[in-house]
Amino acid sequence: YEGRDGGDGVKSLLNALVKRYGPSSLTAIRRDENGYIDDSSSQLPEVRKAKEALRQIALLFSLLKEYQPVDSITQILAADDDAKIDAICMLDPGTGYLPPSYGVPNVSLSEPPTLGAKLFPGSLAKGEARLVETGRILKLDLVDGGSGYVETPEVQISAPPGDGTNKKVQATAKAVPKA
Repeated sequence: YEGRDGGDGVKSLLNALVKRYGPSSLTAIRRDENGYIDDSSSQLPEVRKAKEALRQIALLFSLLKEYQPVDSITQILAADDDAKIDAICMLDPGTGYLPPSYGVPNVSLSEPPTLGAKLFPGSLAKGEARLVETGRILKLDLVDGGSGYVETPEVQISAPPGDGTNKKVQATAKAVPKA
C-alpha cells in the first residue's frame, strides 16, 4: 500500500480503510449523558452500517498469515463492541479500613487495550469506595464506565493500613461488563 512493504504497509492500509468506513460515522453519533448510543434517534441504521464495516475490516485483516496487525484488530473490535463497564460488585468488603485515620481506599480498574489509541481512543473505567464505621467497605460506586474494553477488567482495591495490632483483610471486587 502506497509503496510500503511488510507490516507497515498492512497497518497503513488497515488505518486508511478504518478512517474511510468506520470512525467518522461512529464519532458523529449522538450519545446520552452516560456515553451510550441514543437509541431514540434515527441514527441506528448508520451505526449498524459503520459497525458492520469495522467487523468486516477486522475479519479481513485477521486472515493474514504474515504481518497481522493484532493490536489494531483488537482496537477495532473494542470500538465495534463499544464495551463499557456497567457496575462493580463487591466480593469481600474487607476489614480494617478505619476512617478518618486511613481515608477512602483507592479503587482502580485495569486499562482497556484501546487506551491512547489514535483511531478509537478508549477511556479508563473509574470506581469509588464507600466506607462504614466498622472498617468495612459498604459499596463500590462506578464513577465512569470507561470504553474500549474487550474483556472484563481487573478491579484493584488498596489494602487497609497495617499497624500490626488488628487483623486486616483487603477487600476484593469484580467488574460487570455492560450486556
